[in-house]
Amino acid sequence: MWMTILEQGKYKYTEDYKDPYTGKKRYKSVTLTSKSAQAWNKAKKILDEKIEIAKNTNNTKDMTFGQLMEEWYPLHEKPLRNSTKRKQRIMRRKIEETIDVDILVSNIDTRYLQNWINGFDHLSHGYTRSIKILAGQALSYAVDMGIIDHSPMDKVKVIKKNDVTTNISEKYFEPDQAQQLIEKLSMSKRTLRMARLAEFMYLTGCRIGEAIILKKSDFDFEKGTVSFHGTLDATNGYKKAIKGPPKTNTSHREISLTDRCIELVKSRIIEQELESIASGRDTGYVFSTASGTPIQIVSFNKSLKLAGEKLGMKNSNEFSSHYFRHTHISLLAENNVPLKAIMARVGHSDSKTTTDIYTHVTRKMVSDVTSKLDDIGL
Repeated sequence: MWMTILEQGKYKYTEDYKDPYTGKKRYKSVTLTSKSAQAWNKAKKILDEKIEIAKNTNNTKDMTFGQLMEEWYPLHEKPLRNSTKRKQRIMRRKIEETIDVDILVSNIDTRYLQNWINGFDHLSHGYTRSIKILAGQALSYAVDMGIIDHSPMDKVKVIKKNDVTTNISEKYFEPDQAQQLIEKLSMSKRTLRMARLAEFMYLTGCRIGEAIILKKSDFDFEKGTVSFHGTLDATNGYKKAIKGPPKTNTSHREISLTDRCIELVKSRIIEQELESIASGRDTGYVFSTASGTPIQIVSFNKSLKLAGEKLGMKNSNEFSSHYFRHTHISLLAENNVPLKAIMARVGHSDSKTTTDIYTHVTRKMVSDVTSKLDDIGL
């Protein structure tokens, strides 16, 4: 094994081995941030494991789950968006921390996996299901590679907890609630920019990641439109944030703006220009902090929850930016805008949440009509 010094205090450790298929010399490497004796030992262990996987491709029946993840995950991750990579890396760590990575893939059965999944009863149903899907994809790869005949994950169930009930009406604000929250955020200089962002999402139904990456050039005030062609990519931090690819193909869209929304954006652009003069840093982001970086999603949600708590609103600890997006959907549904047109406006090709909100609102409208007929004695 030998070491190569790289830039920025990094060190690349490399080892060679003989390819069992071709007989040619191959190389495996790992990059660490130290050249200490401990780093050498760590690098040797990692490289030994990588070489072991590479040399044992003909003996796949002895592959462990940890070795499977090491082989499959880099292939799985390549086409993913950066934001998705971050989320899935966290899930991968959760998988490898809770499952026995030394278990042979050929010995994994449905009962073992079901007991493992049942151990996530402290996590949400959705997150547990995502973990199951990711681990299942690794096992499907094992099937494709001939390591196992079928995936034992196929019959594993994620049992929905009885005490968890989702009321669709709790996923969005009533118009007066939204206005109260926006007004509350507007009352403080510290959260005024949060109020601007909240109202923009309320008026457009866009995702927060789409909003905070917008620049003045994305708006056409003569046409009265805004173009969404990407979302926030803060892989390297908000100070180095860039516009990444959109969430879906239908997220590419141009939508019309109301007069109030145009007024709001123009006001925010003036505020942003004044802030850039004061800070000496002009990033061009419309919904930004005083230093010009995009407003952090966590900070926005924290401010929103606090505003809801001060107003005494129910379930304020659950509030998030998506509530304004869902509220916009509910308002369009109440005004008889077709579901297909709503999905086009908010950038959805197929969304269960959008459909659920639309169905809930329209059913409520029918119920209200019936109540009014009863009131007049018909």
